[in-house]
Amino acid sequence: MTGEELYNKLSDMLVLPNAFEDWADYREKVTKYIIDNSESDRSIAILGAGRCNDLDLAKLKEHFSFITLFDRDENAMKEALRRYGLENNSDIDIEVRDFVGITDDDYAGYADLMISELNKKGRDSDLGEIAPLMIGRLEEIFKKTRSHSANIGIQQYDYATVFGVHSQLLNMLVWIWAVGLSNIGKTEKSVEERIKKEDLYQVKKLNDDINMLVRKGFFLGCEMSRNGIKGGVEGALQAMNDINRRNEKKLMKINNAAAITWPLNPKENINYQMCLLTVSTF
Repeated sequence: MTGEELYNKLSDMLVLPNAFEDWADYREKVTKYIIDNSESDRSIAILGAGRCNDLDLAKLKEHFSFITLFDRDENAMKEALRRYGLENNSDIDIEVRDFVGITDDDYAGYADLMISELNKKGRDSDLGEIAPLMIGRLEEIFKKTRSHSANIGIQQYDYATVFGVHSQLLNMLVWIWAVGLSNIGKTEKSVEERIKKEDLYQVKKLNDDINMLVRKGFFLGCEMSRNGIKGGVEGALQAMNDINRRNEKKLMKINNAAAITWPLNPKENINYQMCLLTVSTF
């Protein structure tokens, strides 16, 4: 398997075919939370919109005067508009944006390096030699991401929603490495730790962008825990900590919080406990 094939396989696994049906109750509750905590006839940006399986665009359109979807997957956003019958609505727009700037080629090249090194000795691989090579490739990627701008603050909106986005900023890099380790039956922490460290930087960077994007505030949804797995969810935990820090320093204000279960994949019994926040900016 090539790095491109591995990356494409993992990307395909992120698309859950029954998500729209499985998330119906969750979608209704999240949409209601947003509507109940915002003024009507305002504009809103939906960051990481994808197919909008977690948000009812039709109900949001009744409440908000203008909506823009932001995501790196243009086809997914177009599918969302078709699903809700809004593809010809002049008050809804889509913007193709990548929040971190890691390209498909970057992911494939990273995976290629891993596969090439692990294939040399298989289960006898010396991770003490391979991990520094992987971190070296990560440094190249992160150098680029730090200078990348998503350009999401060109136009301001009254509100924004950011649900399940922070946990996905660098998750693919962790996932690719985890697959490689699983294939040789070994564990190694330094590569994942380097990604975690960069996650903190990227989370703060995205939150800075969100702060510049909105006039009134935003709605944040973060995965606090997953059933059957100890500990918090990488990226999401850092996002919550960063928002709490800004709240304590009076740079932002947390006005409302709610807890809700996200049935990500009922067939596999994968659920996340989500924390929803209503945050005002100054």
